[in-house]
Amino acid sequence: MSKEVVIVEFYANQIKSSFQKWLVLFSYSIIAMANVMQLVSYSPIWESAAIYYGIPPQDLQWIGNMYYITFFVLAPFCIKPLLVRLDISMHLIGVISALGAWIIWIGGQSYLMTMIGLFIIGISDAMILIVPVCNQIVNNQVLSEKWFSIYQRLLATSLGSFFQYIGMAFAYGFSSFYFDITDEQSIVNTKINEMNLIIAIFNTVGAVLLLMFFRNRPPHPASNSDNIVKDTIWKSTVKMLTQEESVIDLLSLGICKSIKLLKVIGLGWVYTTIISFELYPFGYTQAEVAINGTVYQISGVAVGLWASIKLDSQAKQGIQPDYDRYIKIFTSIGMITLILEAFIIEYLEFWMLLFVNFAMGVGLNSFYPIAIQAYIEKLYPASELVLVTGLLCLANMVGFVLNYLIVLPEFEQFGLWIGCLTITPGYLYILLNYKTKYRRFEQEI
Repeated sequence: MSKEVVIVEFYANQIKSSFQKWLVLFSYSIIAMANVMQLVSYSPIWESAAIYYGIPPQDLQWIGNMYYITFFVLAPFCIKPLLVRLDISMHLIGVISALGAWIIWIGGQSYLMTMIGLFIIGISDAMILIVPVCNQIVNNQVLSEKWFSIYQRLLATSLGSFFQYIGMAFAYGFSSFYFDITDEQSIVNTKINEMNLIIAIFNTVGAVLLLMFFRNRPPHPASNSDNIVKDTIWKSTVKMLTQEESVIDLLSLGICKSIKLLKVIGLGWVYTTIISFELYPFGYTQAEVAINGTVYQISGVAVGLWASIKLDSQAKQGIQPDYDRYIKIFTSIGMITLILEAFIIEYLEFWMLLFVNFAMGVGLNSFYPIAIQAYIEKLYPASELVLVTGLLCLANMVGFVLNYLIVLPEFEQFGLWIGCLTITPGYLYILLNYKTKYRRFEQEI
């Protein structure tokens, strides 16, 4: 074979591999987006959805709580399958997610069938959330580490993670504009059935894409990290839960993402629900609440992707990515905005509220993938999946508690203040004491 033919085949394989990894990420992102839609689709029509199911409005909170509960109960058992065969695990996730969505649609106004469907979706979500990290977060981390180089890993993690925010924004916005406050309950019932059918179809499309495009790993390792022997699941768990600094980080980057990060992440997930409860009493329309919720989600995605590209660029130049500066800036924006909103929300004009929720999205959402990478750096070579699972388990427990409290009559008017109190300890730790140790970066660069 001539030298020219070898060169042509080499570049052809490079292009094919590069195209394939983005297809893998795209197929994962679609199912992640579809899987989370049911979580917020009823938020704008809370009272009408409760009537649809024939239950008290407070009981509707278990739609969101089912996601939180299934994750921190089942996620630890999902680590091993993802490590052994990522592709088969993801194919199964797609099928389970679609099955759960179809059960909800077929069940119609049966609250029991809906909860069964949500439980099944929750099983798939327990794996989906951590996949982006298999070098990042549980799901996104594994995906980004196997398929993307050190120079693209944070961007891949961000895309995999942020598609869930896009799914939440889409479902929330669609529900807000599809339903009219003047609709009779019979029309609402028909529209809910149609909405659940759309979500089921979307989940099915995601499952088909996973079956078509998702593969276990590329033909050649994307980074040195994929070739390095990592700590076992047990050793990684012990390291995460016994090292004092790790435990504090877990409680703040989970309160904020490791001790602080966890709480902030948890609050980020339930803030969309908090918006609904806080704004309606001040006379905001359903459409205005939806626009604010969408701005909150999308601003975090846009700024988070920009920050990820900047940090990946630093890594490409051989410079340690400045995770700490971005984490502290973003969490400070979120904390300051949250306190400001709690004090002046009743006096804000609509356009000012949009600005506040834009800043809130930047503060509570943008730092998420960055914090995950920083946390993994500190405990490397601990298993990324174990670390992200631990982090997200804590975040889900916080989300469960907050989601439960804010719908109680005694607490619903204090949703923002509850959020402030929840993240303050973690935020102060991150601001004053958090520092990334670049163990993985120094190994790979």
